[in-house]
Amino acid sequence: MRYPFSEIESKWQKFWEDNKTYRTDLTKTDKKLYTLVMFIYPSGAKLHIGHWYNYGPTDSWARFKKLQGYNVFEPIGYDAFGLPAEGYAIKTGIHPQDSTLKNIEDIREQLKKMGCMYDWDVELMTCAPEYYKWNQWIFLQMFKRGLAYRKNAPVNWCPKDQTVLANEQVIDGCCERCGTQVIQRNLYQWFFKITDYAEELLEGHNIIDWPDETILKQKNWIGKSEGAEVIFKLADNNDDEIKVFTTRPDTLFGVTYVVLAPEHPLVDKITKPEFKAGVDNYRESTKLLTEIERTSTVKEKTGVPTGAFAINPVNGEKIPVWIADYALITYGTGCVMAVPAHDERDFEFAAKFNLPIRKVILQDGTNEKDEIKSAFTEVGTMISSGKFNGIRSDDGIKQVINYLEENNLGKRKINYRLRDWLISRQRYWGTPIPIIHCTKCGEVPVDENELPVLLPYDVDFKLGGESPLARNEKYINVKCPKCGTDAKRDPDTMDTFVDSSWYYLRFLDPKFSDAPFDKNLADKWTPVDMYVGGKEHSVMHLLYARFFHKFLRDIGLVNSDEPFAKLVHQGVITKDGAKMSKSRGNVVNPNDFIIKYGTDVFRMYLMFMGPYDQGGDWSDKGISGVERFVMRSYELFNEYKNVNNNYPAADNYYLSSLSDNEKKVYRKVNQTLNKFNEEIEHFRFNTAIASLMELINELKILESCSKEIQSYVLLRFASMLAPVAPHLGEECWQLVGNEKSIFEKPIVFAIDKEALIEDTVNIAVQVNGKLRATIEMPLNASAEETGSAAMTDNRVKKFIEGKNIVKGIFVKNKILNIVVKDQIIVNEKVSVEIKPTLTRTEKYVFELAKNSFLSLWSYPIPRGKNNNELCDILIYCEPDIIIISVKEIVPTESGDINIDWQRWKKAALDKSFNQIYGAERYLNSIDQLTLFDGSLGPKLPEPQYRKYHRVAIAIGGEEKMPLLWGDMGKGFIHVFDDKSTSILLKELDTITDFTKYLSKKEEFYTSGNFNKLIFNGGEEDLLAYYFSNSEEFIDKGSLTILDGNLWDDYKKSEAYKTWTKEIIVSLIWDNLIERLIEDFKSNKLEIGAEYENFELVVRKLARESRYDRILLAKAFLDFISSPDIRARPVSSYSGIVYVFMTANRNESREDRRLELAGRCLIVRKNTQNINTVIGIATEKQDGKKGYSIDVVYLYKPTLSDKEKMQADEFVEKYGWFKNSLNKKNS
Repeated sequence: MRYPFSEIESKWQKFWEDNKTYRTDLTKTDKKLYTLVMFIYPSGAKLHIGHWYNYGPTDSWARFKKLQGYNVFEPIGYDAFGLPAEGYAIKTGIHPQDSTLKNIEDIREQLKKMGCMYDWDVELMTCAPEYYKWNQWIFLQMFKRGLAYRKNAPVNWCPKDQTVLANEQVIDGCCERCGTQVIQRNLYQWFFKITDYAEELLEGHNIIDWPDETILKQKNWIGKSEGAEVIFKLADNNDDEIKVFTTRPDTLFGVTYVVLAPEHPLVDKITKPEFKAGVDNYRESTKLLTEIERTSTVKEKTGVPTGAFAINPVNGEKIPVWIADYALITYGTGCVMAVPAHDERDFEFAAKFNLPIRKVILQDGTNEKDEIKSAFTEVGTMISSGKFNGIRSDDGIKQVINYLEENNLGKRKINYRLRDWLISRQRYWGTPIPIIHCTKCGEVPVDENELPVLLPYDVDFKLGGESPLARNEKYINVKCPKCGTDAKRDPDTMDTFVDSSWYYLRFLDPKFSDAPFDKNLADKWTPVDMYVGGKEHSVMHLLYARFFHKFLRDIGLVNSDEPFAKLVHQGVITKDGAKMSKSRGNVVNPNDFIIKYGTDVFRMYLMFMGPYDQGGDWSDKGISGVERFVMRSYELFNEYKNVNNNYPAADNYYLSSLSDNEKKVYRKVNQTLNKFNEEIEHFRFNTAIASLMELINELKILESCSKEIQSYVLLRFASMLAPVAPHLGEECWQLVGNEKSIFEKPIVFAIDKEALIEDTVNIAVQVNGKLRATIEMPLNASAEETGSAAMTDNRVKKFIEGKNIVKGIFVKNKILNIVVKDQIIVNEKVSVEIKPTLTRTEKYVFELAKNSFLSLWSYPIPRGKNNNELCDILIYCEPDIIIISVKEIVPTESGDINIDWQRWKKAALDKSFNQIYGAERYLNSIDQLTLFDGSLGPKLPEPQYRKYHRVAIAIGGEEKMPLLWGDMGKGFIHVFDDKSTSILLKELDTITDFTKYLSKKEEFYTSGNFNKLIFNGGEEDLLAYYFSNSEEFIDKGSLTILDGNLWDDYKKSEAYKTWTKEIIVSLIWDNLIERLIEDFKSNKLEIGAEYENFELVVRKLARESRYDRILLAKAFLDFISSPDIRARPVSSYSGIVYVFMTANRNESREDRRLELAGRCLIVRKNTQNINTVIGIATEKQDGKKGYSIDVVYLYKPTLSDKEKMQADEFVEKYGWFKNSLNKKNS
């Protein structure tokens, strides 16, 4: 029976709307639950898959809570102001108001078809005057209290969008929206004084349930620093002084110069005449840089002296005063004291300009006279510091501050990195700022009774560096409310983040006209109980909303401290490994799938894809499995129509009164209800849905149960379907005989705790370590009982008949492994030369890792805490970290197989598990690896940017001992034996292929889908299954049996034979990487002087999968064999464009490198949606022996206008790639 989704979904959507099923009675607050998603921007693209992923699962959670008896309030609205609508108006002439209202109309219909539980009576849009009136009112309240102010300040300016950007909206020096290089301009701008709430914003983190990552981002953005403000008097100038904030007053005796921000007002006063020209030129050059560029740690240090000197307050020494762009007038005091010996930035600056470097903190274990080769920034002992000599520097901080305060040389101070919120935007489509500028009266607020200041409809949108409102004479020219003379309105509009900073309060009554919102309702219903949205808003919307809420509290409008009690971030759905965008051509249109499968199937599939907070890469391969589940569910309920009407179920049943089959389904439905509730509660939708799929597989025996048990089971099954597939759930609820909607009068089904206790268990039966069957046995059955049952099972008999049974290994209630003599596999001895500290087995695995092309990133026996062994092998290729623990344990022969198994498990597996978890815990506490000899290894990224893979390798069990793998308590661990290890690293011999397999397997296991496999094989058979399904673990919707011969069969297949032939050509790419490594070691390669630069390039090349290497190698061979072509760009699926180039042997390598760099720049300019270009140059093939390689690495998310002009000049001047990049010849 096909599920008629179109008919059923239309039916229930109409029912919900007609009956106002989801209207919330806000007067009932006993079990109130305010659930909210970040509201939608109504773009012309309508609802995309990201909206679906945010809104659908969150609605399922809200429905789940409604079925638990909560009074759920779930509103929706439109974040309707914004730049895209204005940009669209500039391009098309369609007014932003018209396009926005049309988009809202379309999106409203899409949202209704989604089937969410939205209360449509409280829908709002921020572009409506009745909404933005209150933006203006809140602005005026801040203005009255000095929290809204206007000043002339350097701002981030987007030349393309012709508007100001907040620091949060500048990403890597570029506009976050259009990618244009941002420049600095001085403009009069409006700011909100969010800095007044800095400390409270930090303290509030203690009372909200938010992701740690988001709280950490906010803490870093606010950037609280405790230290001292120190006064440096100017030499020969008693009137002026320089105030410096420092977190390291213990280093004051090491200050050898002072730096002022180029914009600092003191610069003009103190600069000596002979230095003025240099200072003026330098100040002009800094205007071209954004703050982010100026503070970049990798930017070359620049600066000039002023000729002035300051006095170090602690030792009276005269020190020079410089200006440098890394000092910012907007941060701290705009002045920096420089301690080169103990600050990395100051060290680089001093080394470049030959300024003194004085050691005042002695590193433990070093001597005072040791040469200073780099800045020491840790805790040590104070030296050359007068009376503070010998004091530990962390204690010295407090003592030096006390000294400064006692002598009026400074004071304790707390500083914050947070800047005030710049809200002015030189755009039309936003909230007008309610201020009038009068030449006599200054800034005059619009009277509150005259709000809203309406946006005029008739506006010229063309870009001109000023707000379009400034060109509307009727709007801009007004009389001053104070003196009546001619005046002008403020021409700017507010940042649209103002709109979203309080909208959750307006939802409670969008028609409320006496105030921004109903205070009575706000006091009862806020903070929002559950807020769900993207983590990209961590330091903008989420921080601004917290600021607004605290301000509204302070003026008596709300009685709570925070806007959102609990926050959940959904992950990102990508396509082909990249963010979806029209320009990439990888956008997935939800409507295509809704038309084919219906909204319930699409919603469930999104939730089933993987962990909600992680998202994943879109693939529609598994959606048919969800469709089959929905059809099976619908068929099941149709078989038992009206069963509850005729045979109503009791609340509970005594297990003793049930037949065996009744007992099974009774237990299963209660177990599923328990599991489902737990998983949905914590947004683990994938495992919740997996539990329903398991349940329906168990209901094949439902027909043999009594009608009352059928009612009991189906009522509960329908109640679990209702949150995750609301239309289907409603239909199934009605099919079994209920008249009312399940959401009109929810029934809370209590779980029968007795049914959660199993009296039978499933025992895995292995033969020589390979799973051959799963048998059901009574709980706590003996080894003899289990063995007898296993011996009679046909699935086991065929593997033991005619064999000599050596022993059986039995773990009660879990596993039986039968060992037969002629199945034992003898491992080959592996002999390699490696450092003598490695055991034989560690050598074996390490050599496999090296041979699998992981040599550059394989680290044997790295050191952990107290220089102890961290793990046996660690593989690190950013962002992947593979922790490997290797144990070779020969099983004991005690005569009791259970004792032998427990001993072997403890030594071979448990020790590895503990070592792996301990290693991960330690790695998360450090930022740089320590190698086996105590030397420092590579630096590690922040923990949140690492991807851990845990691998235990157990050697010595000779397939007699069963391998256990999965989540052992603190994360998933892969467990391999020596045979599977060698096969995996041979077949998955790139870091990308290997880690992809590990991740896919872990995702498959943790999603619950692995429970649908009856797996009668080893790891190599699982690998064959993975290869046979296009490198995926596919959920086939029902139980799947994998036998133990998959790998052997796969090796005989034509596909495998073809693949082994294909990969031969890819060895060219492998050899290229090895050659680069050799040239680097012999100083023949000039990527950059540092290991990090070389490692980055080689990592990019080695990150190419085996398949991509085949394609790249073929392209390289084709290019080399075309003597008339000097250079050719080739794109990789990894998102990198390679530029291959050959030159004659008589050409200088310097010229060759310069040309290669120029060609890479041209390719970057003319290729859309790529950031990275790698150039590879060598000699033309001329029959002579030997060749050299040059490499250029270009990473440019955006190009400056200067770089674009330079690329065009190369094309015009030298003809490089002049015939377009789409043609091969160049």
